Amino acid sequence: MERALASANTWAFDAYALEEASNGRPLSALSFWLLERTDCLAYIGADATMVVAYLQKIESGYKSNPYHNARHAADVLQSFHAIIHQGGLAPGYVDQLTMLGCYLAAVSACVCVCVSVCVCT
Repeated sequence: MERALASANTWAFDAYALEEASNGRPLSALSFWLLERTDCLAYIGADATMVVAYLQKIESGYKSNPYHNARHAADVLQSFHAIIHQGGLAPGYVDQLTMLGCYLAAVSACVCVCVSVCVCT
């Protein structure tokens, strides 16, 4: 899985490879990896086990369809990450709390809007 995640900081990221390497859990794998790498979890003092369970719960809300699925959400999240970091927004304009909010919004956006299953309630 490290090989698939290694490209997450570049535009060469392959969501299909991550889906395969993570045994069908590309969104929770990438989300947790990014939250750890950017120190967002440490910033809020989050328990890693609880965060993983939360991310997997969100991921399980995505249905298996050709487009709005967990792989697509992982791809959107990675694109957002690349824009923030390669676009020069972090460090500087985007702090840890803002980054955490952006990442969690990207993780859950399609599950709530496109699938009509919101795990937030």
